[in-house]
Amino acid sequence: MTNGSRVGPSCRFRRQEDGRQPASSMALPPAAVVSMHRCRSWSTCAASGIAVTSAMIGPGRAASARAWAVASPPQLSTAAIPGSHSSASAGTWPSELGLVLSGHLDVVPVEGQDWTVPPFAATARGSRIYGRGTTDMKGFVACALALAGRLDPSRLERPLWLALSHDEETGCRGVPSMIAGMAARGLRPDLVLVGEATAMQIGLGHKGKMSLTVTCRGEPRHSSEAPLALNALHLAGDFLAGLRRLQDDLAANGPQEAGYSVPCTTLHAGRMSGGTVVNMVPESAEILMEVRPVGAEDIAALAARIRGVAEEAARPHASRFSGPLITVEETGRYPGLSMPADLPALAALRDCLPAGTATCLLSYGTEAGLYAAGLDVPVLVCGPGEIAQAHRPDEFIELSQLAACDRMLDAAALRFCAAT
Repeated sequence: MTNGSRVGPSCRFRRQEDGRQPASSMALPPAAVVSMHRCRSWSTCAASGIAVTSAMIGPGRAASARAWAVASPPQLSTAAIPGSHSSASAGTWPSELGLVLSGHLDVVPVEGQDWTVPPFAATARGSRIYGRGTTDMKGFVACALALAGRLDPSRLERPLWLALSHDEETGCRGVPSMIAGMAARGLRPDLVLVGEATAMQIGLGHKGKMSLTVTCRGEPRHSSEAPLALNALHLAGDFLAGLRRLQDDLAANGPQEAGYSVPCTTLHAGRMSGGTVVNMVPESAEILMEVRPVGAEDIAALAARIRGVAEEAARPHASRFSGPLITVEETGRYPGLSMPADLPALAALRDCLPAGTATCLLSYGTEAGLYAAGLDVPVLVCGPGEIAQAHRPDEFIELSQLAACDRMLDAAALRFCAAT
């Protein structure tokens, strides 16, 4: 399938045997989406003689995050990064290193969703390609790989890097080791471009995220004597009521950041579980929740307030039941992103996009904040697709978005990597 832009060499993804049906074994045009199958491993992708091998995985799988210098000037050889893979093992780089194109290779599950097309295959219908990950974010990854196949290394004086991570969807757990390796080597690219779906607008910032597990401990008893026991689900409900009051206070009195669809810090309880059978008072309950703070929020102080909510919910029962009744454990965190509007790299990227391309703040999180914190370099978010399509059944991307991404990446490779 073509995407409306020029067609280069095809990329072939072939799944190694693991007892499952391959998502696809056909050769795809370079900017067509390669819809990723959740599996143990994928084999080599060949694009115009550039061979890349990596574990590309779905939710909960383990692999190493990797970066490749896919195109570099002839006088420089690619340098290995600890915890990464590159095509050679020696070389000396200048202090400013061209362009990094960043994407993640994992996807969210499809269990429980009502799909009308095979989720782990690329299905063309009209002007769209359907499949899990088409928008989030294999469309951008396919465009980046296709760019590598089109490039003429002899025209470059600075490298183009592909940085492809795992386990982004489970809390950006895959990319930190790769960023640490890049930082240890002293790599400071002119721009890290994270290709999450922005409909080809330029994302200057997004909120951070903190994940928490709240555990409520009750005392079991036959339900006929429930008032004599402590119902862990009731305790969890009291905690949630306090959490909603705290959210109301943050909305009314907390720091605000204009430009977001929700301008304040948000608290969200996404899952609660507990109890076994209806005639037994639940002994334990668990709440999985998250915090998405604006930049001005004091995260440590907010975490203390959440623990205060837990203490308030447990206090009426403390005289009858000993020990901690509610515990709050932080299970993950990643930083937000905030880039200035006068960033020189922003002006350079604007030159690669149609006149009048808007900037925006993103409602969702990305790996961009980790790159900014770990490398202290300009980081922007720009990629094909509408985020409203992500994580939904019959996820799709418009071919026109892939064509726009192709044009941007062609221009960006010249702007950031080519000889002047």
